[in-house]
Amino acid sequence: GAAAVVKLHGTPRPADRSVAARHAVALAVGSMALLLINRAAGFPHGNWGLLAFCLVFVPLAGHTTAKVRDRVIGTTVGAIVAASIAAVAPPVVCFALAAVCGVLAVTYATMSDRYVQFISFLTPTILLIYGAYRPPLQVIGLAGERVGLTILGGLLALALTIWFVRPHKAQPNQPA
Repeated sequence: GAAAVVKLHGTPRPADRSVAARHAVALAVGSMALLLINRAAGFPHGNWGLLAFCLVFVPLAGHTTAKVRDRVIGTTVGAIVAASIAAVAPPVVCFALAAVCGVLAVTYATMSDRYVQFISFLTPTILLIYGAYRPPLQVIGLAGERVGLTILGGLLALALTIWFVRPHKAQPNQPA
């Protein structure tokens, strides 16, 4: 319904039951692994890795790979830009830029083929608000944590895609 309201293209197709079941098991395994890693490492914002994992891990191997790539690129670019600005700009500038980034993030979120841009603006929205009244090293640390946890969630999604999401075997008399 939400996709229709914002006029996103493409009709969703339900996954085959066996694919959906494997994906559900892999999603549960990955989520539990990230929760255990977060607990053991004591990441202050460990939920970012879990969130990234859940958003990029889809039942189609090629789609997961593309989403991981786009999420890591967008988060890295957004984090570098936001940390650079928040380290030197006064709070009013950080809040103003966060508002602009927020509007752009929402705009790109409505476009199905603009995931990198969406994440590139979503990340600074959060980091600029967080960093407005914090010391530069704290903002840089948070940006690094966000990038690192996104990479961790993405790598786990790729690993579980290889392990759980197998390509369909070609039927007899059909090309592979």
